[in-house]
Amino acid sequence: MKSTSSPLSQIRIPQLDDGSRAPWFEYAIVQSPRLSSTPRWSAVAKTQELAEIRVCVNRSCGKLGSRATLEVLSGIAPQGVAVSSCGCLGRCGAGPNLFVLPGGAIFGHCSTPARAAQLLSGICGSDFDPWRNLEALSLKKMGEEELEKGNPHSAVELLTKAIELIPSGGLHMLYKTRSLARLRRGDNEGAFEDAKEACEMAPGFPQAYICKGDALLAMGDLHAAEMAYSTALSVDPSIRRSNSFKGCIRRPTSSRCLEAASNRAHFYYSGALNGERFIYPPQKHTFLHLEVPPTTA
Repeated sequence: MKSTSSPLSQIRIPQLDDGSRAPWFEYAIVQSPRLSSTPRWSAVAKTQELAEIRVCVNRSCGKLGSRATLEVLSGIAPQGVAVSSCGCLGRCGAGPNLFVLPGGAIFGHCSTPARAAQLLSGICGSDFDPWRNLEALSLKKMGEEELEKGNPHSAVELLTKAIELIPSGGLHMLYKTRSLARLRRGDNEGAFEDAKEACEMAPGFPQAYICKGDALLAMGDLHAAEMAYSTALSVDPSIRRSNSFKGCIRRPTSSRCLEAASNRAHFYYSGALNGERFIYPPQKHTFLHLEVPPTTA
């Protein structure tokens, strides 16, 4: 007689090397017959330049946590595996549903971080350690929370632990975030080195160049900062309208960060980040001048 127990009851709690439990590993791993066919996706990931996972974020899957699944997959996916959202895949009620390319296989019930990591492990093969990557992502989240609370020292410690795990994906994000934390605690040289590392790992990641520019501004190298911001704009012109970018210049945490933020504000609102060259000396502006960008003809 077949067991009627839910697959969610099949829980495995992996252990770290020191025998302790990692923070995210209380989640159930849903056993699915579809995962038995995933080794072929390992071969795909190794032979193709790009594989893609699309996560349904339509209403039904969204209620089951597909946006959290999308965030987890985006945070741990290695290079060569793109992650994006998509519309309904036609399997409502069995979600969150994922669509894997090339090949077109659909995976359902991917509602936990552990399940998402298990799927990636099947796609990428034995080189991808799901538990190490989840642990690094967990440390990253905790580091970001400490940074938001105004504790850059604690954030740096957590992010350093995450970097030491050498996750398969998102390492450039860890360096970028640690660059922010180091800049906020006054370690401008360390912030620059982390931002530089992030730029080398992911040349198409504009936020890394913005962090590099911020660190260079804090160090007083305005010409190099100009080049970093220009590179960020060339990589992604849409940052000229980025609320997160404009918000950064309003949150300095030290006198040197204030000067750097003021200079960046001048660059931004004078049109330099709207496609023009930096052809003028930087000037210091107060925050009262930053609230409303000047209108252009």
